[in-house]
Amino acid sequence: MQELIIKTIEAIIFPPGIFIVLLVLGVLLFKNFAKISYGLIIFVTVSLSVLSTSQFTYYLAKPLQQIFVLNNSIIDHPPKDAAIVVLGGGRHYHAPEYHGDDTISMFSLARLRYGAQLANKMHLPLVVSGGKAFKEQVSEGQLMAESAKKDFHVKTVWVEGNSLNTMQNALYSAKLLKEKNIHTAVVVTNAMHMDRALWLFNKTGLKVFAAPMGYVTKEAGKQGILPYLPSAISFMRSVMVLHEYVGALWYRLRY
Repeated sequence: MQELIIKTIEAIIFPPGIFIVLLVLGVLLFKNFAKISYGLIIFVTVSLSVLSTSQFTYYLAKPLQQIFVLNNSIIDHPPKDAAIVVLGGGRHYHAPEYHGDDTISMFSLARLRYGAQLANKMHLPLVVSGGKAFKEQVSEGQLMAESAKKDFHVKTVWVEGNSLNTMQNALYSAKLLKEKNIHTAVVVTNAMHMDRALWLFNKTGLKVFAAPMGYVTKEAGKQGILPYLPSAISFMRSVMVLHEYVGALWYRLRY
C-alpha cells in the first residue's frame, strides 16, 4: 500500500503528470484569470519542449554523472572478499514473448549485462537486488538471477529479493554479503543513480567500489538543429534525471 501511494505521488509531481495538472488548472482558470491561465499554458509548453531535447537532457544529467567507470586495475586484480552487486531497475509485466510471465525491464537488463560481464571477468559472485513492489509472485531479484544464469552464464548468483528502494538495496545486500563473510561490494547501477547509491552503500560498513553504466551522453549522430528537436526518448531521460535529483535530496534529508 505504501509503495502504491509513493508511486501515485510521483506520477502527479513529475512530468508528464504535473504538466497535465497544470494544463487542467489553466483551463479552469481561463474564464476569470486569463493571464494566469496563459502563463500556465506557456510554462507547460516551454518546459515540455526543453525537457524533450537531447542537448538539454545531457547537460541536466551531467552533474549527476561525475563518478567514472570502474578502473581497469580493479577489474584485472579484484579484491578477494568482493562481490558484484547489481541494483534492480524495474520489471516488464506479462511479456507475451515469455508466455505472459514477467521479465526484467530494459533498465534492469542493461545493468545486469554489465554486472554479469564484470562477475565473469573478475571471477566474483553476483548479487542481484530487487523485491516485490506490488506483491508479485516472483521478486525482481529472482527474475534477474534467472537471466544472469541463462543469458549471461554467471556461475554464482545470490538473490536479495526484499528491497523496494535504493536504501533497502544497500541495507539488505550488505546483510547478505556479511552473512557470507564478504565485505567488499562492486555496485552496478546507472551513472545518474550512482552518487545516491554509493552514498547509501558507504553507510553499511562495506568497502565499496562504483561501477556506473548507462551514462546519458551526447548523441553523435545528431548535428545542426537535431539536438534541439523534441523526442520522446529525451523526455523520458529528462524525467529520470529530475527524479534522481529529487531522490538524492530526499535521501540526504531523511537519512
